[in-house]
Amino acid sequence: MPEIVVEVRGGLVAEIYSDQPHSRVVVIDWDEIDSPERQGRVGFRWDPCASLTSMPDDTRGQYQQAIEDPPS
Repeated sequence: MPEIVVEVRGGLVAEIYSDQPHSRVVVIDWDEIDSPERQGRVGFRWDPCASLTSMPDDTRGQYQQAIEDPPS
């Protein structure tokens, strides 16, 4: 199964990791809807995704916990 991990820190998407190097990821950031610079466009492509192996240690630890936990 393809893995895509979205890392959010402080309300911002910090990074998106994938084990598929050619993943197309689109972020819709509704927090930016009123930003004059965005002119109502809140969707954008996140390119390129970082590899899963490049995760910082703290993110990797949380990722490992998340994939080991049974679905709720």
